[in-house]
Amino acid sequence: FMAIESNVHSKNAASYVMACEEAGYLMGMLAASMTKTGKIGMVGGFEQPSIVKVVEAYKLGAAAVNPGVQVFEAYVSSFTDVALGKEAAIAMADRGADVLSHVANQAGTGVIKAAEERGLLATGDSYDQNSIAPATVMCSTIYSVPMLVLNAVEKVKNGTYEGGVFYLGMQDGVVDIAPYNSFEQKIPTAVKDLITKTKN
Repeated sequence: FMAIESNVHSKNAASYVMACEEAGYLMGMLAASMTKTGKIGMVGGFEQPSIVKVVEAYKLGAAAVNPGVQVFEAYVSSFTDVALGKEAAIAMADRGADVLSHVANQAGTGVIKAAEERGLLATGDSYDQNSIAPATVMCSTIYSVPMLVLNAVEKVKNGTYEGGVFYLGMQDGVVDIAPYNSFEQKIPTAVKDLITKTKN
């Protein structure tokens, strides 16, 4: 038996968890590198472990490149309410945040739209969201559930399957970041190099 994003395990059951915080850390680095006001914002869905770990990693990544950066954070208690996500992001923009990020599923679309309307920068989450607002979304985190499942299937196939909780990230092809797309020339080479070095 296999569970995703869980911590249950027994002799014949294993949980496979995506290390989404790895990509969240890189988004924090990018946001803190690109802010002009020294203030950035992160909107989370529900305040639960799978979301909190990304928000906290984002803050750590931001502080790693800009120790004085101010990170505003908010949890909107929804993964689907686009209006709530937008409202939270606008509140951050009103306080001076010029880069807005999210880990809020569909509600996060509101964050991107808020950034677009205000002429600010944003980062996407879960898949390449540049197409939502090409002049706004610099980069996105990418999570691959199929790769997570394939990893478990491969263990069953080669006889190495065991119970436990396993965290799979960038080294396993489960977590990644999207191309910079329309921001390839807008993000300084030094920033891109630092993110690549940290990622590897």
